[in-house]
Amino acid sequence: MMAAVDANYKFIYASVGTQGRVSDAGLFAHSDLRKAMDQGLLNFPPPEPLPSSDIMMPYMFVGDETYPLRHDLMKPYPFRQMEHSQRVLNYRLSRARRVVENALGILANRLRVFRSTICLNPDKVVKITMASLCIHNFLCERRSEAYTPPVFADWENADHNMVDRVWRNHGMGAFLLVEHRTHRNATVPAKMQRKTILSHRQVAFLGKSNTFRKV
Repeated sequence: MMAAVDANYKFIYASVGTQGRVSDAGLFAHSDLRKAMDQGLLNFPPPEPLPSSDIMMPYMFVGDETYPLRHDLMKPYPFRQMEHSQRVLNYRLSRARRVVENALGILANRLRVFRSTICLNPDKVVKITMASLCIHNFLCERRSEAYTPPVFADWENADHNMVDRVWRNHGMGAFLLVEHRTHRNATVPAKMQRKTILSHRQVAFLGKSNTFRKV
């Protein structure tokens, strides 16, 4: 499954049923999400200036290192021979991607059909998964205090350190991360955009963005 999650742990996109041998980059390249991004059909908010700056920056998804770097998809710097500022940006991006881990962890721990392999026909598994995502979104919106209490999701303490919360004690069930393969075909404007963010001391806008990864 490849999924996009908003800042409130709600799934806003999911592609379910692709064979596990397909790489992350291959899945994204052939997805309807990629096509919609290429055609500008996602109705992103207009670009806004970075905090305390007049530098305009578009809204974007946040992905991990396996996805292509694009103007509408931000990924971390390669982990080899990084400068300190690049490490800081990667850390901040990883904090944003934790939203996805929390969403999947909450889903697996609340709807426990995902705690082990679903021994059904693949077509039925797709239907169960998509229905579960709808139920998850409904409960996040209508019953958020009961379904996703504060102790369930990771949080950041006063020292800006991430604290693991309750769902991690039980794991993510069948949602195991696949092997990562780096995708290197980044566009020049996307590289410049990441460099601009790197040179800016704050990336607070990432808290309002969405993040996605394949699991």
